[in-house]
Amino acid sequence: MLSRHPDGAGARLLRQECGIGLVPIEALDTPAGRLLRMTQAAPTYRDAGLARAVVARMLGCAEADLAATPIEVVSTAAPWLIVQLTRFAAISTLAPEQGLIVRECAALGAGRVTVFAERGDGGPIRLRVRSFAPGEGIAEDPVCGSGNGAVAAYLARHRHGAEAAGGYVAEQGIELGRDGDALRVTIGGAAVTVASGRLHL
Repeated sequence: MLSRHPDGAGARLLRQECGIGLVPIEALDTPAGRLLRMTQAAPTYRDAGLARAVVARMLGCAEADLAATPIEVVSTAAPWLIVQLTRFAAISTLAPEQGLIVRECAALGAGRVTVFAERGDGGPIRLRVRSFAPGEGIAEDPVCGSGNGAVAAYLARHRHGAEAAGGYVAEQGIELGRDGDALRVTIGGAAVTVASGRLHL
């Protein structure tokens, strides 16, 4: 957006029209460069009502790899089935059964599943995240803002309910070789133009 409209290069607040409406985007100058940060919608939560054995088959992992935390459909922009794993190593060995994900998520009105695990090594990166949306033609999304937003809302509800604000760093896309980076959830990161075009009518 900024590259197409150089007259707005110094803007601090942008508005992008998306399927959910007008989305405000803050443009922040940081030592690492320009950071774009958006505020997502207020979160909603509902129990998925799925048997843990079914979820394990969907993800291609052992049932013991599923954390004891609830398996919920969470949305801060788009509904995601959110699943926490108990072992960090398990997230890289997932073998999702795409057809089962499509069927079960469609029945939930979610359409997609995001899985996360705590790194637990005391480093600056707290979580690793993977997002699968085969019902939308995306076997795995390497960097997913709405999936990460849903994870943040999930953690805020189940792990940090007494805190007024907070933050953490998550990584995603590792397994694909594409590492990406009133509750209000904000998602931020740097952006580059990877393709552009012009529509002639």
